[in-house]
Amino acid sequence: MLKRVYVAADPVDAGFVRGLLESSGVSTLIKGDMLWGGRGELPVTDDTAPTLWVSSNDYARARALIEEIKRPVEHPQWKCPGCGEVNDGAFHQCWQCGTVCA
Repeated sequence: MLKRVYVAADPVDAGFVRGLLESSGVSTLIKGDMLWGGRGELPVTDDTAPTLWVSSNDYARARALIEEIKRPVEHPQWKCPGCGEVNDGAFHQCWQCGTVCA
């Protein structure tokens, strides 16, 4: 029996998540991706969005994998050893002097 495991934002998101699941050994079926072209004519709901379906035996593992990739990544701030400027953690090079984060 198949269970819906994920409602994607768009077909690209569905393909990305499907790739993750299948590379982890979880066979995945995408439904509703062909309805994407009807946006504007069809109501935008979970029923018309691309959805991913997996075997009920793989459901818990698939949910855990999806939650892992959808969890926000923490990027702590860092202080530049070259000039002392505090930089956002998403940057690996100081915006002030160009020193690379150690």
